[in-house]
Amino acid sequence: MNKIQKTTNNELEFTWKSRTRDILDSRLVQTIGLVSFPIIAFSSYLAGACLAGGYAFWQWGRLQLELSVLYHLSFEQPKEDDYAKKSVGNWIFYTNLRRSSIFTAARFHTDKIATYNGADIYLGALPLKKHGDWLASQKVKHVISVVEDWEMEKVPKFMAEVMTPSKWEDKGVSFHHFPQKDRANLTPKILSEITPIVMRAVQNGESVLFHCQAGKGRSAQALAAALAKMTRGLSIEDICENIQKARPQASVSKKRRDNIIQSLHNDFIAISQKIIKKLTSD
Repeated sequence: MNKIQKTTNNELEFTWKSRTRDILDSRLVQTIGLVSFPIIAFSSYLAGACLAGGYAFWQWGRLQLELSVLYHLSFEQPKEDDYAKKSVGNWIFYTNLRRSSIFTAARFHTDKIATYNGADIYLGALPLKKHGDWLASQKVKHVISVVEDWEMEKVPKFMAEVMTPSKWEDKGVSFHHFPQKDRANLTPKILSEITPIVMRAVQNGESVLFHCQAGKGRSAQALAAALAKMTRGLSIEDICENIQKARPQASVSKKRRDNIIQSLHNDFIAISQKIIKKLTSD
């Protein structure tokens, strides 16, 4: 694999913007959650570490592909026989980038969504050790994680150190794991299992973090379900809109909202049945 000519951050940022200004319009920026590339530094080889606004993650299986295409886009005009032009092309690069878990600025990694009874509720991406230290300092005592095991295990160590269940436990934080596939629509049953954990934590004044890989879909749905149970006078649409205002990249689709409503309905039926059983047994 050929070495990349070393380039300063400012030069690379200028090159990136000039080569992609016709592609990277405002709508695409909003779609992929790509705020900027204030710092992008490559090592001498394409498979080297990449820093983007502090940290960047690519799904390991796509890392080399995306760095390769990014290299061609940023440093040279692809030739007819170039892998980037023949096999992938610009549009696949942006599609993969949108689908991948790339976190381009540490300051956008985690957002506070709400506060109840003095307890803060956060929504964020897969936490790194740095973020875990900060969240623990903010009195976060519970983590609701909806990523699969491999998403915590397959991040290359040269890129970052991820917070694992054992690392959370070392900080005195309870780790609640509900593994779901990426882009999964959490079932009403799972949502009903998550909500009581959050309600008990908030009642005790303990802050909670919801996270998936990017803090956009799965975790946003779980958070919306919990807030719907704890909040009075707001519709599901209002709650999801408030989440998106606090964290613009988060989104809860209509199908996910339908499962939240079904979860609330199931909980109501279960409570009603308990009340009826108690009344009839007395």
